[in-house]
Amino acid sequence: MGNEAAEMVRNRIDAFYVLSCFNQFDLGFDKVHRNAGAREAQHLGLQHWLTTLNYGLFRPLAGWPPDEDEPHDIIRTKVALSVLAQELRRNRRKGVVQSLLTLVIFMMAFGFSIVLAFDDLSSSTSIFVLDIGIFYLWVPVVVVFFILDRNPADSGRSKRAMERWHYNAEVIRTAALGRGNLNLWTEGGVPEIGDFVGQGRILSYCGLSDAVMEATRRGGVLNWGPDMGNNTIPNDVINKLSSLRQRPWMWHIIGVLCLALV
Repeated sequence: MGNEAAEMVRNRIDAFYVLSCFNQFDLGFDKVHRNAGAREAQHLGLQHWLTTLNYGLFRPLAGWPPDEDEPHDIIRTKVALSVLAQELRRNRRKGVVQSLLTLVIFMMAFGFSIVLAFDDLSSSTSIFVLDIGIFYLWVPVVVVFFILDRNPADSGRSKRAMERWHYNAEVIRTAALGRGNLNLWTEGGVPEIGDFVGQGRILSYCGLSDAVMEATRRGGVLNWGPDMGNNTIPNDVINKLSSLRQRPWMWHIIGVLCLALV
């Protein structure tokens, strides 16, 4: 695999990884206003936000095959996407130690609770069987909520980095269209996304990744320019996320299984 092909693969991995991180934050798709005017304004706002998101994620993929005269906005979006993906991964790697320590402390406390609970039982009761029963009852929950946890170690810092990246993607896109200057945001962030809701923090539908992947699969992304074509893909994503009927059937099955597990 050549360097150009390897770079293309990295850009794809970074794009969908960042998309999965955005999927863990409250983006307001399920909060539909009753007032018609407010609902239309909300739709236009989400449409613009999604256009910028898709541009920042998939504009770096438009430079294939590589060209010596590659547009500047593709180069800038590649760098911005790579920097954001590295920062998000670094936060997650740092959280491995904390998760491991939390798991060890939990298992130690759980072991003491078993000893204290069954220490005074009569000799006719098999303490070993009871211990093993409770142990196997809790192990699946521990594995799901600790070992397989994909949450960032610091959701606040990740949120600020993602907001800053989204703002800069809009600045790059606007400059590429000749509608503004390239004044990138370097410190802090601007309010763009809601609070962290991953891992069932609140009852909500987090289907951004599925909706974007399905919409872009139909519309294609390799030939998108700064104008991002039309509003078909953002509208498809909004309709899929705001409608109860368009949620995938697998989401309902997983919801039932999670409820049974808990």
